[in-house]
Amino acid sequence: MTYDKIIISNTFTVKEAIKRLDDTAKKILFVATNNKLEGTITDGDIRRWILKNGALDADVTNIMNKNFKYILENETINDSIYKNMIIAVPVLNSDGEIMDIHFVDKKLKSSKNSNVKLNNKVIIMAGGKGTRLYPYTQILPKPLIPIGEKSILERIFDRFNSYGCTDFILTLNYKKGMIKSYLEELDVPFNFSYIEEENFYGTAGSLSLLKGKLQETFFVSNCDILIDANYAEILQQHQSNQNKITLVTSLTNYIIPYGVVITKEKGAVSELKEKPEYNFQINTGVYVLEPEVLNDIPENTFFHITDLISMYIKQGKKVGVYPIRAGQWLDMGEIHLMQDMIDKIEGA
Repeated sequence: MTYDKIIISNTFTVKEAIKRLDDTAKKILFVATNNKLEGTITDGDIRRWILKNGALDADVTNIMNKNFKYILENETINDSIYKNMIIAVPVLNSDGEIMDIHFVDKKLKSSKNSNVKLNNKVIIMAGGKGTRLYPYTQILPKPLIPIGEKSILERIFDRFNSYGCTDFILTLNYKKGMIKSYLEELDVPFNFSYIEEENFYGTAGSLSLLKGKLQETFFVSNCDILIDANYAEILQQHQSNQNKITLVTSLTNYIIPYGVVITKEKGAVSELKEKPEYNFQINTGVYVLEPEVLNDIPENTFFHITDLISMYIKQGKKVGVYPIRAGQWLDMGEIHLMQDMIDKIEGA
């Protein structure tokens, strides 16, 4: 096996490293000069750089881990290596050159997740009409649309449950009877309860019906997205930063496919930018909230969670982000995106 795609030069920028991680889907890169290993880069290294507002055009020497784990040729991988390096272990010769790379088996990664036992409740916003997915959602409610062999809702359950979450609360409205009937037939190791809206209250309005019922930090997820992230780390960062709300964001690069003209007074052209690139953190639709925020949501009112976030920002209350790569976020909110999600999951 060749490792050309995951071994990069120290002249790579952070932006280029992010793109390479998305393209390879290996979750780790090795920085080397003349094949001599200098450092490793994972999602965590990139996330810490973004949270420091580090420049994406900086070179990767700013973010790479120089204290990496490795083994020498003819050595075997012991348990302590697996505990500390859950993605891949480089095999080096006596000159520090990369001879091989051992990737940790998916089963071992899964077993590590199973050792994490979160007891936080998960609220899934499953009451919308899914109008962007017409005509599919005129027949099936969006949470039950199949993504491969399972519905999108079951895939969301499975990802949270892999970190120990066993209590799910669904906000229901559109075709709620069909959703409840489907869930009651499932044989799964977790519990469901429901919030049934009388009207459409938006992505936060229905949460007001939980006032006084939640005493601990909880997750909220839209029902049309999947994120490939460490839920325990998301929770830990949220709590250590003492945020009221944490948004899981996706770092997205957008290239305007045209030349952009910058003008000044009287239409005089001051600058031309040919196909400029911009980087944004996109709201994925997964959040962590403190229970007291429920008291700030108006009752029986259409109110989006973004309205709540904007209100907190104006009040100076702590709202934070947990950034992930674009390749870690799958969205099925539109028909062409739904097919992309199916292709990526079945190809994994």
